[in-house]
Amino acid sequence: MKKILVCWFLLLIIAGCGLLQNKREFKQDIFSTVYPDLTLKMNELFLFEEQQESTKSIFFTTAPESSGNVSQELFFFVNERKSRGIAIEFSTLNRGFWILDSISGVDNLIDSGTEKQSGITYQYNIFTYSTKEDRCFLSKRFARKTGGGGNILVAISYFQELPETAAPCDQWHEMNTLDEEQKKRLSQFLADCAADMQFME
Repeated sequence: MKKILVCWFLLLIIAGCGLLQNKREFKQDIFSTVYPDLTLKMNELFLFEEQQESTKSIFFTTAPESSGNVSQELFFFVNERKSRGIAIEFSTLNRGFWILDSISGVDNLIDSGTEKQSGITYQYNIFTYSTKEDRCFLSKRFARKTGGGGNILVAISYFQELPETAAPCDQWHEMNTLDEEQKKRLSQFLADCAADMQFME
């Protein structure tokens, strides 16, 4: 009987830890989660829009042993006009580990590299993309892998709509090919990104 009680107690602890680990909170202008550890302060004009959860299959050609099902959580925060905002992604592989690549799958890549935020190194890329409504956005995406075997992907994307007077999405390419007007818009976008979204300890 004592062994059964001990087993039930351990199961309750494990279940409680699981609930704690997956807890995501958004209070006022701060999004936080315990596992993986992330605290993000955002522009107070950004409002929670929606949360999406899904499961899909993924295949890595360079590492088939890491291929399998991935569980994904997405959180979207936008301003009233939905012209800028933040997307937060947590993707967990059921086996193997994530292979981070800041270049593949990005059509209009402007810049990529690594950057430290609150002492943690993220890969980043800056690119443009078009929506179904033909709206053009600039985006900067930060990504890192975590978890015991690197099976959890954390990605934070800041996005901002370009005005109709800006160059079309498909005319944004590598940094050294941008004209002066594009460089000016990009500089302002990066300043807005730093002001609208801050990683916290």
